[in-house]
Amino acid sequence: MRKLRIPLHIVFYKDGELWISHSLEMDVMGHGTSKRKAFELMCNAVSEQIAASLANDNLSNIFQPADARFFQMYAEGADVADVSCTVHEFAEETENVEIEKFQAREFQGRFVLA
Repeated sequence: MRKLRIPLHIVFYKDGELWISHSLEMDVMGHGTSKRKAFELMCNAVSEQIAASLANDNLSNIFQPADARFFQMYAEGADVADVSCTVHEFAEETENVEIEKFQAREFQGRFVLA
């Protein structure tokens, strides 16, 4: 298999008392009482989604973008430093996957469920 280099854009936002970490390219989220915890859970979900998609030979399942409003939240957000995500080795297939470009922003407006 060829190497997959996947860019990830992450938007952090508050939903009530919880932080949400949302991967825009994959529409995968993690939540927690801290940004760090939300981010860790999102990275695990990203890794599991990639591993399952590769194991089932379904690459299109990896790339399911989030709704446009989350891209807008990202565009309005402030840059977040010191975060990175790697693909955990849940399956042998993930050794050919790299999170190539990683950018995170924090949306500080009010999140409204549409």
